[in-house]
Amino acid sequence: VRSILPQLQNYHKLLLKFINVMHLMHSTNKGPYYNQMNDTVDKVCSYYTKFSLGLIFISCSMFNVAPFCNNIANVFIFKTENYTLEFSLYYQFPGIDPTDYFTTTSIYNFYLSYNCAMMVSGLDLILFLIIFQIIGHVYILRYNLENFPWPKNKVVFKLGDILKYKINESITSEMFDAEENKEVRFKLAECIEYHKKIIG
Repeated sequence: VRSILPQLQNYHKLLLKFINVMHLMHSTNKGPYYNQMNDTVDKVCSYYTKFSLGLIFISCSMFNVAPFCNNIANVFIFKTENYTLEFSLYYQFPGIDPTDYFTTTSIYNFYLSYNCAMMVSGLDLILFLIIFQIIGHVYILRYNLENFPWPKNKVVFKLGDILKYKINESITSEMFDAEENKEVRFKLAECIEYHKKIIG
């Protein structure tokens, strides 16, 4: 299934949307927090990519080192007679015996195991990089909502006027004026559009 995924047209569209629209590098000019979040997510992505490449290299090496060590031990150290050479991958070609071309077959086996590891881990790496970018967008949206402008005007309501009772207590409430209301409406619309971009 993983070998089919990169061939799908929808997968290509998803990657193009990620690179051309969703990547945080396209939002760095919108403010300092956007730039800071882009740098943070880039660091996390860089560390995770290095970690994944290290795992790929270690897994390929371990997969190919075990038969190599067995061959060396049985042929050169223990001098076992009639020992059949081991490979990391076994396959047959018509008219060709892999043991006749041991060096070439071993190099080709390493190449195939490397490609297999890249196919499995590479797709996971791309998925994790997309997830890290989405998490960065969610943090930006949360920051925008937490730093929403507060009303500048304070309005005092007398409870006696509102409730038609003879109460001398009053309530102070912060309210937006008409100009602030337009600004808040614009910022709220921006947050809603940004949320649509994240989930779209």
